[in-house]
Formats: sequence, C-alpha cells, structure tokens
Amino acid sequence: MTAVYAIILFVLLIFPHELGHFIVAKAVGVKVNEFSFGMGPAIYKKEKGETTYSIRLVPVGGYCAMEGEDEDSDDSRSFGNQSAWGKIAILIAGAAMNLLIAIVVATITYKSFTIGCKATWYLGDLMFKSLGMLITGKVPVSDLSGPVGIISMAGETVHYGMIYFGNLVVLMSLNLAVINMLPLPALDGGRILFVIIRKIAGNRITDENEGKVHGIGLMLLLGLIVFVTWNDIVRLFT
Repeated sequence: MTAVYAIILFVLLIFPHELGHFIVAKAVGVKVNEFSFGMGPAIYKKEKGETTYSIRLVPVGGYCAMEGEDEDSDDSRSFGNQSAWGKIAILIAGAAMNLLIAIVVATITYKSFTIGCKATWYLGDLMFKSLGMLITGKVPVSDLSGPVGIISMAGETVHYGMIYFGNLVVLMSLNLAVINMLPLPALDGGRILFVIIRKIAGNRITDENEGKVHGIGLMLLLGLIVFVTWNDIVRLFT
C-alpha cells in the first residue's frame, strides 16, 4: 500500500504540473518536442504529430520539452521566440495546475468546496511560514525531505486513512507550486525572472546564455536533492 500511495501521490503532483505547461504551450503555438512522465529510461513512447509522448521508469519527475527552451532556435514556434506574456503564461501554468489540484483534493477530502478552499489556504499559509523559517535559519536545511521522505510520509498515511493522505497531497501540491515559483535558476520562477530581465535588457542576453545559467541552477538543484535524499535515508535508519 505504501508503494501504491506513493505512486498516486507523485502522479497527482507531477503529471498536472507538466500538463499545465503542455496545455498552455500548445495553446500559444509553441512546439513541444516531448511530453514525459517520469525520469530515466523510457518504458513507453508514442509519437503523435510533432510531439513524442513517453512514460519513463522512475515516477519521480517529468518534463515538457519545448523547442528552444534552453538553447537558441530559429524555429518561429520555439519557446524563445514567443512574446513575454506567452512565456510567462506557459511558465506559471504548472504552479497554477498544482494549486488547482490542491483545491480539488481538499474539496473531495472534506466534501465541501468552501471547507476545501479554507483548508488549502491554511496549509498554504503554514507552508509559507515554514519557508520563511527555512530562509531565516530557524529551520535547518537538514530538515528538508526529498523523494524518499515523501514516500515515507505517504506510507505513514496508510495507517490513518484518506483524510490524512488528502492533506498530504494538498500540502505537497502547494509545496511544489510555491517552490517552483521561487526566482531561482532552473525553476519556473527563475525563468519568469529571466523573461522580465530580457524584456528590459533586449538582445544582450541570448537563449544560450540563459540556458547555461539554468543548467548551473539545475546542477545545484540536483545536488540539493541528493543531500536531502541522503538525510531521508539516514532518518529512516536512525
């Protein structure tokens, strides 16, 4: 049951997020090269039109690979050749979908739209306060949890029932939405910041230069994931 709950959790967190990017990208005319759920080796691939749809082995992650997202492209339909508002709409769509999932799950869990919205607001406020304590050092970085910790939390909710699992989904969805909107390289918020900076700076920053910054940010993000995953493993055994 732990495995089942964990898979359901990751599906509810990741798929809607990437689907949000995908839907808006298609709506504004951006070419999507691949839409993938999961990371690692592909276990299923299907090409339809200009997009390859894939399911990958590890259900922790996913991506919507758009043409010209991190490199220069002459394609008129590339991400880099869209208007600033088009880019921002695509980038914010992932977090918006996570917020929507949080409200929907809270509503189903508490069987009331009003109570669901209030629960989402309460958990969102709690998350912002926790983030503030993390930034100010009141909460150590070692308290962060990664995929292993999330799976462990999903397993604990098995013993308490669907209300607790629903709360976990809401909290994790809000977490993903807020974290992705932080103005840091490789995150959606960081990409939005670059859209604004490049609107002001003009052609002085190229797609390639921006891609390099996001590449460095991604490496740092992966390093953080390794760090929190190690902490999760240590906590499991201690």
